[in-house]
Amino acid sequence: MMVKKAFAFDRDGILIWGNPLGSIDKIHLLELRKLSYSIGGPGEQLAEEQYRNWKDQEVEPDFVVYKLDLKTIKNRYKSITPIGDDISDKKNRSRGWSKLYIA
Repeated sequence: MMVKKAFAFDRDGILIWGNPLGSIDKIHLLELRKLSYSIGGPGEQLAEEQYRNWKDQEVEPDFVVYKLDLKTIKNRYKSITPIGDDISDKKNRSRGWSKLYIA
């Protein structure tokens, strides 16, 4: 039974280690984890690079996927809320995501 909810953070423009820099840092991410949410990210980088980026910030992601493949993990969670900042992120809404927050 899926009970966890997840937040999927785009790196660039959202996370503090993105390019451009975002405003969400380790403290925010770990607070979500304390509240029992899964955290991770869809990106345009290879999964290995995404994991390295997260680990460099001393945060272990619950998942990383290529941005357009986010739907492949949808069945693992009760819901996934993508957090993005650009037009390509808005397109995810038209791909069946019920929620999309543009930071």
